[in-house]
Amino acid sequence: MVNALILTALAAQSPASLEFAEGAFVVKSGESEISVSLDEHNLPAAFPADEITLTIQGRSVVFGERGLGIKTGNTLNFSRLPAIAMTPKLFTQGEIDETFHAIEAGTREKGFEAISGFESVGSMLYVLARWENSDGTPWLEAVVGIDLAEERPGASLVGRLDGLSLARGRVDDRLHSRAGSLVALTNEGDEWGYSQLNLESGESEFQPFGPLATASKMMGKGVQTAASLSRSAYGTILVTFAEIEAASSQVCCEIRGPVKALFGRQFLRYVRNGEHVIVNLKTGAQLTVSAAASTIETEAGLLSWAGGPEPGEAVLYDTASLRALAFWVAED
Repeated sequence: MVNALILTALAAQSPASLEFAEGAFVVKSGESEISVSLDEHNLPAAFPADEITLTIQGRSVVFGERGLGIKTGNTLNFSRLPAIAMTPKLFTQGEIDETFHAIEAGTREKGFEAISGFESVGSMLYVLARWENSDGTPWLEAVVGIDLAEERPGASLVGRLDGLSLARGRVDDRLHSRAGSLVALTNEGDEWGYSQLNLESGESEFQPFGPLATASKMMGKGVQTAASLSRSAYGTILVTFAEIEAASSQVCCEIRGPVKALFGRQFLRYVRNGEHVIVNLKTGAQLTVSAAASTIETEAGLLSWAGGPEPGEAVLYDTASLRALAFWVAED
């Protein structure tokens, strides 16, 4: 990262302090103190997953290879919801005929293939089920609801979001709730954006944010900001940052090189000319870190350290400016 003597000298001038003990960094600034556990940071990503089991309202629900399973008593009943693929509630007769012929030809299945997301609201569990073509491309995502307070709960069709999410794997986590609606980031036509399905009216709405995305992600906790990656006509990657509440977005940077992560509330990490670069998508501030450095956004700022679970040095940066705030170097 940087020379240990420089770190030590700068640390004495910093208004914040950074320490490491028992597997965690401790950041102190004024009267505030936060702890960042490396064990928690090094946990593998939860999604996409091959199978998960939820326990809600004292009832087990399973998503996996056999489909959607709901436990009633001692029995776990699975379904792939085959009726939805050709329901007149979602499709015209012409579309139903097209799907029927595709199923006959073996290019589509009646049952869903994967779960793009799920969200619990009170006693209701909402599931975004995904149907795929034989080549693995999605052709349908539908929201079903399960009232787990019922004696014998079953899945019923709620509706569709506009467009299709960029969910991956058998089980992903791309469905959220906000202000009485179910929401997700989707591609619709040649644009990406924010799609919402009002649970009371059943109506859907799409807020476009930019050109068709190859990746998109809700940033931070809750449904506040989002970011996407899109390919330009000349091979660069356009990075768009969106403010959900304001329904606004902008292409905040154009990059070349592989993207390593969209993380925290507003950060991008990518490789430029062999160097790892961190970009604050909201302010435009940039920071170069070593390829081996781990980075995480905390309440106190962006924390970066080298050495994995046994760090040798660390720096805390201001979230907005990426100016160094505090330093730590392991004792020899």
